[in-house]
Amino acid sequence: MALRLPWKRRMPEPEAFVDLPDDADLVTLVIGERTYRDLSVIRTPDRAWNFRLPGGLEEGATVELVWTADGRGGEGTGCVVRATDATVGIRATRVQTGIQRRGSLRVPATVPLSLTGPDGVSYSLTTRNLSLGGALAFGRGPEPGEPLPGRLDLPGQFVTVNARVLPGPDPVNVHRLLFVGLTTQAEDLIADYVAAQERRRAYAR
Repeated sequence: MALRLPWKRRMPEPEAFVDLPDDADLVTLVIGERTYRDLSVIRTPDRAWNFRLPGGLEEGATVELVWTADGRGGEGTGCVVRATDATVGIRATRVQTGIQRRGSLRVPATVPLSLTGPDGVSYSLTTRNLSLGGALAFGRGPEPGEPLPGRLDLPGQFVTVNARVLPGPDPVNVHRLLFVGLTTQAEDLIADYVAAQERRRAYAR
């Protein structure tokens, strides 16, 4: 009887791979029933995305990738091209970018929001409405410009955000904020809060 060699996953041909975007920093991997959230990307010259993932994965394994870049979603399918006990390297076989992952539902919400300016000054604001894409906030705030790190204090938990201040009806005390580069976890927390607020409004009608 001929000896049967262990089955090994087949690696896609080189032409099957596509390039991944350069503007994603944190990526969530979904492998079967396992999810690894917000892993930092290490890029290498062969256009692979590399991740520190203890335990590694089998080469040839298929993974789903989800990320946020410039306020929009991206998702794709990849293949493990390298695997060690500490890291994996993944190349994509399918990529879609510019996705609005959830509806832009906006609800009235009074939530504390703090931003930290480039000079280290802290700005304490209060939202009047909130959505996954941003908020309208009142209080003495920073000038419009580049995204600033901040903290959104939802009931019972806080969410780390980056917010770009846009010109508002009152540039000193009223600010339109655009959330930029939210992590998957931050998206989930904000989306859950917005959905809960909308349900409360529906029940009150």
